[in-house]
Amino acid sequence: RAAAEAKAAEEAAAAEARRVCRMSWLQQAFDETKKMKSTMDRKGPVPAGFRICRVEEVSDQAWSDRYKGQLQNVLGSEREMSSLSPKTSLVGAKLVSSVSQDPLRTDAEAVLFHGTSPSAIEGILSSGFDRDRCKFGLAGKGFYFAESITKADE
Repeated sequence: RAAAEAKAAEEAAAAEARRVCRMSWLQQAFDETKKMKSTMDRKGPVPAGFRICRVEEVSDQAWSDRYKGQLQNVLGSEREMSSLSPKTSLVGAKLVSSVSQDPLRTDAEAVLFHGTSPSAIEGILSSGFDRDRCKFGLAGKGFYFAESITKADE
């Protein structure tokens, strides 16, 4: 029993260390991608900064499998990916390698931010992203992500 309790305590400590690491890298990504510039989408002043209060990991196996399949299509295509250079590439590479054994592998991957209302967060956490709830944006109906935390906050 003591061995089982020690193992459980060790696993809890490792999970807490991963959570703290995620928060640290995400805070760094927030700090490095914020812009003190207002766009037409912003209502009100640009915040001086953003502070992470909580991190929730949302994992959906079907979406993950679909993503991995699409990534393989992109990586296997003839298209040149070197022209892509998201601002979050370096921060994202650090973030992903710090919390996963599967780091960003190419310029085809980046960490992006999704801004939403507090009321929508619970739906995303319980059901994932739902196309039926998407609103129309500049490029039509769909999920919108940004490489800048300031833009995602709009």
